[in-house]
Parts: sequence; C-alpha cells; structure tokens
Amino acid sequence: LNKDFIVYHTLMRPYTILKWAETADGFIDNDRSAAEPAPWMTGEKCRESVHSWRAQCDAIMVGTNTIERDNPRLTVRNAEGQNPLRVVIDRTLRLSPNANVFDSEANTLIFTTKENLTKCAELHPECEVEAIDFGENMLDELMKKLYERKITTLFVEGGTTLINNLLAHN
Repeated sequence: LNKDFIVYHTLMRPYTILKWAETADGFIDNDRSAAEPAPWMTGEKCRESVHSWRAQCDAIMVGTNTIERDNPRLTVRNAEGQNPLRVVIDRTLRLSPNANVFDSEANTLIFTTKENLTKCAELHPECEVEAIDFGENMLDELMKKLYERKITTLFVEGGTTLINNLLAHN
C-alpha cells in the first residue's frame, strides 16, 4: 500500500516501475532504423493499461534509442489522469528537436552532460535541462536528482539498454 512512500523516504529515490514487452523467446526489439515501425507485441487492452499506469506516476523515463526508434509521446491519452513529467536521457544531444517528447503536451526534463548543458537548453528552450556525470554512478546521480524534485514514482518505458542498466544496478 505504501511502497512508493517507503522507497522514497528510506532509499531516497523514486519507486521505479520497469515496463517492457517481450516475446516468450526473450525478444524485446530488433536492431532497426527509426524509419522502420516498431513491431507491436501487445494488444489494445495492454496499451490502455500502460496509459493508466502512466497516469499514476510522477515521471516517465526513456533513453535516446527509444526516442529515436519509436518517437513516443509519453503522455496519458487512453486513460483519465495527468501527464507525468517526461524524463529523457540525451548525453550527446543526438535527439531531434522535433521529437514528440519535446512538444508542449507535457513537461519534459532532459539529462545531459555538463559540457552540453548550455547547448541543450538552447536546442530545447521549452524543456528543463539538468547535467549529470555519465560515469559509473550515473543512475545513482539521476535518481538523486529525481528524488530532489520530489518524484516519488518513476515509470520506465526504456528500451533494452536502459532496462538492463537499471536491472543491473538493482
């Protein structure tokens, strides 16, 4: 009942929910270009559930590859509720300013390097931008910054790289 509260106050990070679709043989996504459509592995009912879960979280996070390949909006459309804060990881500023996550439908926070902070703010003036060290403790630093923003629940819809990094980091 109080898992978000307990994790937030005892571990000083958001309660984190990882979401991904996977086939029985472990297939998550193929190595494809952004021009190729993503293969749907779930049905309409599952996609409705995802929107409901998004509405229950403070923030939703994805990595660069997910945005480049799928161009998600990361908003609540098929359920009642508020849009979560969209959290984007873009270390090298390779994302197009035209990506859906940079529209005005919801607030977006971009994590990038200290060196790219000013350029990122110029590229995405409608977004909040934070610098983190992308070294060994990147996830710890990212979670600390979200904690400081009072993000109690984080929904992660990242791809294989982000999901695997979070799982390896426990």
